[in-house]
Amino acid sequence: MNNCNTNSSKKRIIFNIIFVFVLMTSVFVYIGHYYNLSKIIGTLSSISWVWNVLAIAALVVQYFSESLCFTIMLKSFGRSIGFRRAIEYTSVDLFYMNISPFAVGGIPAQALYMTGDGISKTHTGISITMFTCLNKVAMLISSIFAILIIPGIFVTGNPYFGVTLVYGFLFMAGIILCCGSVLLFPKLVSVLIKSILKILKKFCLIKDTEKLHTSLNCKLKDYSVCSDYIKNHPSVSLAVFALCVVKRFAMIVPAYFVYRGLGLSGQSFIYIIAVQAILGMALESFVLPGAIGVYETAAMAFYPGIFGDSLALPAILYIRTFCYILVVISTGTV
Repeated sequence: MNNCNTNSSKKRIIFNIIFVFVLMTSVFVYIGHYYNLSKIIGTLSSISWVWNVLAIAALVVQYFSESLCFTIMLKSFGRSIGFRRAIEYTSVDLFYMNISPFAVGGIPAQALYMTGDGISKTHTGISITMFTCLNKVAMLISSIFAILIIPGIFVTGNPYFGVTLVYGFLFMAGIILCCGSVLLFPKLVSVLIKSILKILKKFCLIKDTEKLHTSLNCKLKDYSVCSDYIKNHPSVSLAVFALCVVKRFAMIVPAYFVYRGLGLSGQSFIYIIAVQAILGMALESFVLPGAIGVYETAAMAFYPGIFGDSLALPAILYIRTFCYILVVISTGTV
């Protein structure tokens, strides 16, 4: 990568981080203006260290589960990597995903790091596609289960939440369809890429097409071999999917930890987890990084019924701290 691209990339990263910081600061300023922030902080500081440790453990599980996914996938393609290296790839994914619009920045950044380590573009592409597809399937299934747990979810107190939830489902289903098609039908990938090359050639944007086609055919052959391996060895997909389910659970379980940490009882564990699954589906792919501001607004339609009016806002700040702020900080330092 040349210096110009490197400097441009660094500027984008710095801009995204500053943008996220400004958004989060705005949220806290708003809360401090309309609510007693010192009282909220006092409430959160009263939570037992046990629940805080469990919330941090859930964050660690997120790291490990995704890292194991890439370790398993790359090993199945004949490329063994150290677990520490897999953690670094996971950190890149989580960091850029959380500071980019629509939560899509993690994929290109992760691909760049993996190919920079000498992993072929074919193995990089198919492993990221496979993880993305199965991770979204895990999210979709958990959300469908949550809808069955929470009747009337589409007519909740927030009039716009139902629309947002439908958008989340359609967005997620689209990703699964695209990734699944690319993963299981390599001929489709070949047709799409060659069609794009023809268009680029027509507009004189590429010149040495013969050399490019030779290189492309070699990569597509390797891609087809990996695709056939996945189809003929479903145990790999099942293992990765199981880890994606674990990762998804680790992302939403801190809501229950804060519920218990605040000394509350009465609501079932499954109901609280279901609410978090629904919020994740509706807002994870929102245009703003981390759905900052939007998440807090949507959560206030559900949390008063779980935590009570006085503890709903402290619960939101606690969950955002462990499910977003700490994720960004920890992944940015790895």
